Amino acid sequence: MKKLIAMLLCAAMLLALCGCSVAQQLDNFTGGTKIGGADEKTDIKVTDAKPAEPAEKPEQESPAGQPAETVTVEEIKSSIKKTETPTEVVFYNNDAGIQPVLEQLAQSYTEKTGTPVRIVAAEENYEEQLSGALDSDAPPSIFTVDKNNVSKWKISCLDLRDTKVAAQSYAGELNMSDGDKLIALAYDYIALGVGVNVAALEESGYSLDSVTDYKSFVSLVKDVQQTHYNRNTAAAFAEPALSGDMWRYTRYMINPAIFFEMQENGIEGQPAYVRADFIDNVRSFYELWYENTNSSRWYLNNVDVSVPKQNFSSGRAVFFPCGSWELDNLVNNFGMNTSQVTMIPMYMGIRNETDYGCCCGDVRYWCVNRECSENNIEAALDFLAYISSEDGAMLAAYRAMPFTGLTSSNPFIVGSNRYLENGKKPVDFIIDYLPGEQWENDCFGWLIKYTTGYGDWVQYTDCFILSWQDGYAAMNKY
Repeated sequence: MKKLIAMLLCAAMLLALCGCSVAQQLDNFTGGTKIGGADEKTDIKVTDAKPAEPAEKPEQESPAGQPAETVTVEEIKSSIKKTETPTEVVFYNNDAGIQPVLEQLAQSYTEKTGTPVRIVAAEENYEEQLSGALDSDAPPSIFTVDKNNVSKWKISCLDLRDTKVAAQSYAGELNMSDGDKLIALAYDYIALGVGVNVAALEESGYSLDSVTDYKSFVSLVKDVQQTHYNRNTAAAFAEPALSGDMWRYTRYMINPAIFFEMQENGIEGQPAYVRADFIDNVRSFYELWYENTNSSRWYLNNVDVSVPKQNFSSGRAVFFPCGSWELDNLVNNFGMNTSQVTMIPMYMGIRNETDYGCCCGDVRYWCVNRECSENNIEAALDFLAYISSEDGAMLAAYRAMPFTGLTSSNPFIVGSNRYLENGKKPVDFIIDYLPGEQWENDCFGWLIKYTTGYGDWVQYTDCFILSWQDGYAAMNKY
């Protein structure tokens, strides 16, 4: 019995530490029976014990008949983040071209809101730096990605649907999604299409609004060319110069044909082979190009690339297939007036192409780190909305910025953005999927032979298909 008493006393002391009365707890265990003396042999019936009523109910006790309210671990973490994490925007940027502009915008935003913004320039070993930063105790709240590395960090990307900055974006499918989540917003890209010298077009008596599809484009080109001969105004096209810039014909001219073939056949990644479903559309576009210039097709392999650039920039030609990256060269070396130029899609007569705009590639994105504290996530979203609005207009001088209220300083991008803003989808670049340099050399050789009368289109098509298979096999041999 002494052992029993000792055990009960120990239990009583432990219960006392939890704020309970030792006497009450002993009563609970003994049912009010005294220990020792005449009652020492009385059995202890724990099952019949009734707990004594506390003098006062604890303040946290729920109303009668209801369980006490519980707090989850996530709520505790969230509360800690809200109360202990200072509000700050940490922006990991690997786009050196806009680092000074971002720093200026960060300063103006801080002055306006009081929220500090730190722009971290992380160019060298960016992926390694970003991975380390995301795992640190002070992770970035905004970071930059591209299509090649976004998969590494998509688990950290906040779903940007229903945010203000997403509502300002009209990039559509140019943005990056993961399932039904919007994980990255496009802020820059390069565009490929047909450059238009608007002043030369209007001088020929035509309007850009009349170009809506391949049929209207063909009609306009032929009318402009006829007007040129009748009135000595601008020729329709600046001639293809086959003596240089092979990539214009082996990468960019064939881009829509490969893209739409991959789309229609559900191909993702590099195709092991191509069927050249739309190779005749490439031929139609190419013939329209060289037949409506000031040069004869038989001599195009001797035309230097400076000739079409000069003709287009000076207004002696209305159309010039080119990329947005060529603007600086056209302006600085050929005197192009940027107020007189824009871009339209490379219409080829491919089915469903009117649902699409220009070819768009090399896209850069902004992501928000969903693992930051709630207050820092809100600050990050506010800052992105700020720099993607008229307040961040200076960014549009350097990047595409497909956001409502902003106008890029690059008129080719402005033209491409117009199609995105009207709900058109972008045609993706397929350059990464080409099967190697040998394939390009082979195809370009046959294109020159076809153009100058030493080969036919069937030979070019055969090379296009067969050399692709050889190139793919060589690239994937091991």
